[in-house]
Amino acid sequence: MQKLSQEEKVNALTNFLRTISKNEELFIYSVNLGKNTKFCVAQKSEPSGVNPKSNFMTYEEMNCYFYGVLAVKENRVNF
Repeated sequence: MQKLSQEEKVNALTNFLRTISKNEELFIYSVNLGKNTKFCVAQKSEPSGVNPKSNFMTYEEMNCYFYGVLAVKENRVNF
């Protein structure tokens, strides 16, 4: 299996974000490079530029988070 580049990971997470949310102001924000890259869902803001809306997670953790959100949204999991 081929490793994804950081840009490919951001694109994949962005596509997943668009599947679960229609809010066009949200985007995937990444920090660090290489193996230590962390991602979060963020929104643009005036003073600082970026307002994180989720915790920073690895690519795998963010994927799992989105699968969980999708499962709840589709009523496959009841709390």
